[in-house]
Amino acid sequence: MKITFIGSGYVGLVSSVMMSYLGHSVTCRDIDEVKINKLKNLEVPIFEDGLEEYLTKHGNTDRLNFVCGYDNTIYESEAIFIAVGTPQGNDGNADLQYIFKAALAAAEYANPDCVFVIKSTVPPGTCKKVKELLEQNGFNNPIISNPEFLREGSAVHDFLYPDRIIIGYESDPALEIMKQIYKPLGNQGTPILETDLITSELIKYASNSFLTCKIAFINEMADLCEVIGADINKVSTGMGLDKRIGSDFLKAGPGFGGSCFPKDILALQYLTTRVKSDFLVLDAVIKANSNRIRLMVEKIKKFLGGNICGKKITVLGLTYKAGTDDLRSSPAIELINLLWENGVEVKAYDPQGMPNAYKYFGNKLVCCPSVFEAASGADAIIIATEWPEFVEIDYAKLLPKLNSPNIIDLRNIHDKKTLNNLGYKCYFVGQKIS
Repeated sequence: MKITFIGSGYVGLVSSVMMSYLGHSVTCRDIDEVKINKLKNLEVPIFEDGLEEYLTKHGNTDRLNFVCGYDNTIYESEAIFIAVGTPQGNDGNADLQYIFKAALAAAEYANPDCVFVIKSTVPPGTCKKVKELLEQNGFNNPIISNPEFLREGSAVHDFLYPDRIIIGYESDPALEIMKQIYKPLGNQGTPILETDLITSELIKYASNSFLTCKIAFINEMADLCEVIGADINKVSTGMGLDKRIGSDFLKAGPGFGGSCFPKDILALQYLTTRVKSDFLVLDAVIKANSNRIRLMVEKIKKFLGGNICGKKITVLGLTYKAGTDDLRSSPAIELINLLWENGVEVKAYDPQGMPNAYKYFGNKLVCCPSVFEAASGADAIIIATEWPEFVEIDYAKLLPKLNSPNIIDLRNIHDKKTLNNLGYKCYFVGQKIS
């Protein structure tokens, strides 16, 4: 089928490339000329495992092309997927201006039967607003809600092997087009849930909000473990063995970040406040995560003797999680800023995130080309992101480089006994200090 994607960010780019792999003829459009030119040269503008391979294979063929802006060739499209950003507005709600602009711009060139698919994460009721906007401007294209569930770092895998595909629709012909688009995935057994527009939109918010509940819960359980002397890793394992609970998202740490979770729960909170439907659990999750890094810094200060002014601390990991170069809402950002507030000299290293660090820290943050250089002379090392590379560090060789042998593992990725035997003093989240 002939498909257009508007937006070449994480969702739009991964989805358009992988749709071409499924056999569709895809055009990915964006108003960012620099980004489009990179894609035309088969340069991947983001770090996403496996994406470059598929882009190189299908880019600039009859299956996948990249175009800047809008033109008459959009008329050939049977479906237009809108995958532009929905940043958090000043009031906490999602800013939908880019959705509306993209829909109107594409409608000027689309054929009347073309289906408009809202792929971006949007608050319930957005599809209805898009439909009304199009109708006010003389367009009657059918609207589909098709939320994405791609995790950064494993987005290619998630596209090819999704847990489910959600399709919110109003007209049967539009639904049939969507089923045809996703037929290759449906044939492999992927569940396809058909529902109305507003329910489809809410499923995305409900899913992300529930996952944040699990994270906030296990983080506060970790705090309790530290007080009473229990081991959060064993607690998490014991809980996760219960099939009703599952082990995913039960890893204690510095709180959640990224481009989705923080923004989505605030947008849902805005909605519940606006319609006057109490959501006390969500309110508590937002509060718990907002306080998380400040609490971690207080624990770090206590671990290091109270006053950390003048100390040299190395932060390993800048991205909000491993497998991506994305720093959006990363716990490491607030962590570093709070360390600076306390008079700490900070050096950092990240396998993929350092090129993007300038956007958040300017020239103030010293980013080093290696772990050993970053850790040289440090009074403590903080593991802020769970990169596998950090587990493989030769800590015996690293020890002489440090001013003091302190490791603060905010991701609990190491074996404490091994580090203790090497001579390190360790703080692990939800465990006794040793």
